[in-house]
Amino acid sequence: MTKQAQGVCPNCKADHDISYGVMEILDGNSVYFFTECHNCGTTWEEHYTLGFDSQEQIEKPSEK
Repeated sequence: MTKQAQGVCPNCKADHDISYGVMEILDGNSVYFFTECHNCGTTWEEHYTLGFDSQEQIEKPSEK
């Protein structure tokens, strides 16, 4: 089995000239991008699992 890597073409192994389409949501924590390599023309779906990162822009009621 060939090792897969983010942003690397599974066919020619190029790590440049890669285009990502619109993010598609699969369920609550999984997304994928339709991806194309402009080096060899291969297309694929690149899947990601989302996880909590941080909380930002917090406004308490007394501070509004």
